Amino acid sequence: MSRQARLDSPGTHSRFLANLSACNAQAGRAKKRALPQCRKLLGLNPAVPEIPKKSPQDLMRELTGIDISRCPNCKKGTMVIGEL
Repeated sequence: MSRQARLDSPGTHSRFLANLSACNAQAGRAKKRALPQCRKLLGLNPAVPEIPKKSPQDLMRELTGIDISRCPNCKKGTMVIGEL
C-alpha cells in the first residue's frame, strides 16, 4: 500500500525540501558523534584512525596483486586511455 500526499502551494515544496535536508544533516552529525562510542563498545580505540588516501591503481594492486595500468594481453606495456 503506498501513501501519497498532494502538495498544492509552492511554499509547501520548499518547506518540505528544507526539512528533508535538515534531517539528513542532523543524521550525519549524529552518526559522527556516535562512532567513537560504538568503537569503544566494540573494544576498539574510540579515536577514528586516519585512512591513508591511495590511488585506485594502488588499491587494486594491494588487494588483488593485479597492476591495472599494465596491458591485460602482454602484461608489459602501460595502458593509456585516449580517444579512438
